[in-house]
Amino acid sequence: MRPDVADSECIGPARVRVEGDSPYSLDYQDIYHSADAEREVERVFIGPCGLTEAVRQPGTLWVGELGFGSGLNFAVLAALCMQHNRPLHLVSCDAAPLHPQTFADIAQKRSKRLPIYAELAQAYPPLIQGWHRRHLAGGLITLSLYWGDAQSALAHLSTHAGRRFHAWFLDGFAPDRNTGMWAPELMTKLGAVCAPNATVATFTSAGRVRRALDAAGFAMRRVDQRPHKRESLAGIYRATGQAPARQGPRQATVVGAGLAGACVARALAERAVAVQVLEAGDAAAGGASSIPLSMLHGRLLADGSSEARLRCHAYLYSSHRLRTLGILPDTGALQVPAGNMTSQRLRDLAEHYGPTGSWLQPLDRLEGQQRMGWALEHDSLWFPDSQGLDMPSLCKRLLDHAGIEFIPNTPVDAIATPTEHPLILAAASASTHFPATRYLELSDVHGQVDMVTMETPPLASLLGNGYVTPGQTPRTAAVGSTYEYTPWDASRATEANLQRLPESQRAGAQSIGHARATRCVSSDRLPVVGDVYDQNHVCVPNVHVLTALGSMGNVYSHYAGEVLASQICGEFPPADESISEAWSSLRFRRRQARRGYRLGAQP
Repeated sequence: MRPDVADSECIGPARVRVEGDSPYSLDYQDIYHSADAEREVERVFIGPCGLTEAVRQPGTLWVGELGFGSGLNFAVLAALCMQHNRPLHLVSCDAAPLHPQTFADIAQKRSKRLPIYAELAQAYPPLIQGWHRRHLAGGLITLSLYWGDAQSALAHLSTHAGRRFHAWFLDGFAPDRNTGMWAPELMTKLGAVCAPNATVATFTSAGRVRRALDAAGFAMRRVDQRPHKRESLAGIYRATGQAPARQGPRQATVVGAGLAGACVARALAERAVAVQVLEAGDAAAGGASSIPLSMLHGRLLADGSSEARLRCHAYLYSSHRLRTLGILPDTGALQVPAGNMTSQRLRDLAEHYGPTGSWLQPLDRLEGQQRMGWALEHDSLWFPDSQGLDMPSLCKRLLDHAGIEFIPNTPVDAIATPTEHPLILAAASASTHFPATRYLELSDVHGQVDMVTMETPPLASLLGNGYVTPGQTPRTAAVGSTYEYTPWDASRATEANLQRLPESQRAGAQSIGHARATRCVSSDRLPVVGDVYDQNHVCVPNVHVLTALGSMGNVYSHYAGEVLASQICGEFPPADESISEAWSSLRFRRRQARRGYRLGAQP
């Protein structure tokens, strides 16, 4: 593995000493907060920013923060918002976050005073660079964390978020010890995403910080903090002539009621958008989403590519999103060497991602056997949050929202474009049945999953040559899935699936039924998510696409739905530019200008 891969994607944790629930930075030789921690948050940040009154106002409260630390500012503010039923979206970045285990230890000690810590500890992301979005308190509280430097985070916000932030907490270590976080250009970027009359507060009262904030458009004042310290700083954003943040639509239409369509519809409905979901069939969960048992697993890569980042972030978000829907991992999954995923590549994955948290764990052969209940030939990787999923039930659960109207028996050909409100095409390969999307290079791949009876059913899911996941009834398992460019006879597919079982488990295994479906894939096997473009590479207004999720629909759908809903509603997407470019449909327009059209695509 190249040294720069780990350097660019996985980041090191903060070096701290923890006494009780109070961390102390060994790198900056500074405390994270004073002894009266929660009261300090109220007198330094919440009070001076005027948030005690703001939480009584309607709409989502947007608060930014530099320096997430131990999450204390977030937890105190979230408790206040929950008390007044005010939706909160807090956006925070940290270049050296606490290790997940350190955070869990601190959270356990604080959860009695601030109960949201118990939920936050479970949702706390591993140390993977980039954006991590989490939904807490039944969706009332949204937390977007950026692990990495503040300059990169604010550059992304200034490009995508618009001027929507109502308040900022500047909570880095002292300016003379952490100079980069207090740079004047950073304060200017911060001002660029502030709504009119936004507030800012910081523990420091250093003159150069006050001058930098003044220059960025804030009218600063000193706040008396005696007897705790002499003073802190607070201010109001007074710059004028700036356009307000773009507001989201009131309604939207989604074409397709499979998992992709259900995920983006739910993400829009949770933003108070009235969504109509149009489905050609007479029920939701057609196509690949009709498979009764599929497997949630990231099929990770460790090569530093955009696809590797996409798979990692999609898996982490989807694992969390399922928990918010009440779908908890019941078995976990083992990944064993098979095909291109050699033993060495599995070791590379463990070396690459292992230090970031416990979301994947290397196991030796005997440890894997205990998890699986089967004899294994090799060491493995354990993914505690992976699981088998009932796809039709999941689709129905996602569509069960007061803001979603499901309309079946609506042929794709009967849908007109363009529309006055957003139209999201999530109809697999049928998404190309519109003039604006004929350039998409999509095709169908057929597949089959078999339900089998077994002498010794698995205790956990297994990913190797395909997947095996515990069945919904005793002594059964689901085995799949075939990858058929042209449809096979069902008996041939069944035989292929039985061969996916470990050799020690094939004796006595018998198929008792199967499910067949088609997956939509693109010419480069990456998903297609986002805007639609004409031949001049200009966005087609109000038309978006979410398709070609291939064999990873249950991983990509949740993440893609959240990213696309964010973009449609004028929010910033929790995806960096490398991911956005990798799955953008603009890639086809650019390639077609060089080498022509493939898979039946048209101008």
